[in-house]
Amino acid sequence: MNNSRKHKKRDRKKTGDSVVTKLNAKIFLEDKKKKNLKMQKILITIGLLVLFVGLFWPWFGKLPLGRLPGDLVIDKPGFKVFFPITSMLLVSGVVTVIMWLLRK
Repeated sequence: MNNSRKHKKRDRKKTGDSVVTKLNAKIFLEDKKKKNLKMQKILITIGLLVLFVGLFWPWFGKLPLGRLPGDLVIDKPGFKVFFPITSMLLVSGVVTVIMWLLRK
């Protein structure tokens, strides 16, 4: 009789542990699904961005980026260095404003 009580206590503990384990597993799977959805959104956004850039590439080439005042070019025989400082600042500002508007 005493042995059967010990087994019942062990069984209860296992049952209790399995409930906790199931809850932990459920929480883990929910977190994993959320992360997967977030990754899917990021990949779709990147894909749309690449599509957008590809469609409007002919017009992007007409923009004066890289030829603005403040874009430095050092051109010597056999050596050419290009520092698009002003273009980088302009692109950074535009991307910052877009990201700020999207987060609102």
